[in-house]
Amino acid sequence: MKRFKQFVTATLATSVLATGCEGGGLFSSVSEQQEIQIGSQAHAELIAETPLFQDPTVNAYVGQIGLELVAKSGRPNLRHQFFVLDTAEINAFAIPGGYVYVTTALIKNMSTRAELAGVMGHEVGHISAYHGAEAIQTNLGLSILSGIFLGEGEAAEVLNFVVGSYLNTAHSQDQELEADELGVQYASAAGYNPWGLVDFFGFIGDLSGTSDPISDFLSSHPAPSERISESSAQIQKLGITKDDPKYEYQDNQFLQIRDIVIAGSAN
Repeated sequence: MKRFKQFVTATLATSVLATGCEGGGLFSSVSEQQEIQIGSQAHAELIAETPLFQDPTVNAYVGQIGLELVAKSGRPNLRHQFFVLDTAEINAFAIPGGYVYVTTALIKNMSTRAELAGVMGHEVGHISAYHGAEAIQTNLGLSILSGIFLGEGEAAEVLNFVVGSYLNTAHSQDQELEADELGVQYASAAGYNPWGLVDFFGFIGDLSGTSDPISDFLSSHPAPSERISESSAQIQKLGITKDDPKYEYQDNQFLQIRDIVIAGSAN
């Protein structure tokens, strides 16, 4: 997936205004359609080199959870699309335009529907908060960004070079924590128990320091212990317990979905 990261970096660099910043400002002049176009191009490149998990039952299950989360998100009118990548990398990520991905390895290592909903809520949060453009702005500064308005020549080349580190280090620590907060918010609003996200943080914490294929994920995110602490405090303020009957934690179908992935994944 490294070549895909390089592709998205270049795409975002030459069209850095496409993801925008919620609330307007410098990025508000770019249309949502431009953002969608960038996502579409990046998606095509991604699936050209990383296979999709082609099981309609699994895809429908993941998509249903995703759409329930989007309905409670900050951008409910943006069409979101959800995909399962067949790869040994334990990961989930989002790209501009409403494209959200989870991997088969991620699903294999989860125990509940609430875990999956929490992680997907986190990724929907990145889209709602326009974290792509925000991170690029932070890395490049307004002086270079403003050069985009002058044309694609040298300014675009500089952007392509400078922004090369963006997707390699993913989002900033603050952005990840914000997406955690939004993930809790969206999951609980959609009827899922947000403690599932905390469960996932516990899982990745157990993998810290191992050679498991989650090392890149861990290196670019806040410490699992910090995420557990922050999210737990947020959920406690909401008054939600793990056994709260008003929120869904598990269903029998999730275990069936996981079994399908385990049996059918090539990785």
